[in-house]
Amino acid sequence: EEGICGIPQPKPKLTTQERVSTSEAYPQQVLEGFDADIDYDDLDSEGRTLILDLGLFVLINVYCPNDGNGSDERNKYKADFHTVLEARVKGLVEVEKREVMVVGDLNACAAIIDHCEGALMVSKGLAEGLQGEEGFWGKDVRRWMRDWMVQEDGGNGHMIDITRRLWPDRKGMYT
Repeated sequence: EEGICGIPQPKPKLTTQERVSTSEAYPQQVLEGFDADIDYDDLDSEGRTLILDLGLFVLINVYCPNDGNGSDERNKYKADFHTVLEARVKGLVEVEKREVMVVGDLNACAAIIDHCEGALMVSKGLAEGLQGEEGFWGKDVRRWMRDWMVQEDGGNGHMIDITRRLWPDRKGMYT
């Protein structure tokens, strides 16, 4: 399927049986009642996601929006995209009991070690009076990514950073 919300359709349109998910697992249903003004059509309009059902697992290949020009409109687009991506994975994992792999360019870092200037951001934050690692975690997108990952204690999100699981201390990889 093309698109994170499953809205774009080829011609002829996919039948219900050909779609990756049942309607209950798409973000529009997973986020029902969530208080947000999300434009699902707009999120699928830039061609950022392909979703493949490979039988044993679902592969989501994504190019998440970057920080762009920093405008409020683009920041909302990025935040909405992350919300919908997380909901798409949640629907597949919790509603359909599927295994999911997310690959591509997420344009976010889940750990200080994953950013070429991570330590510098922490130091700059400390110099500005911030506590601990807040100089790095100050961006919403970094907190979102961190919270989306399963932590060492098993808490938090649905996703596992396989690269960091296999090479937890390797520097310069920028996963």
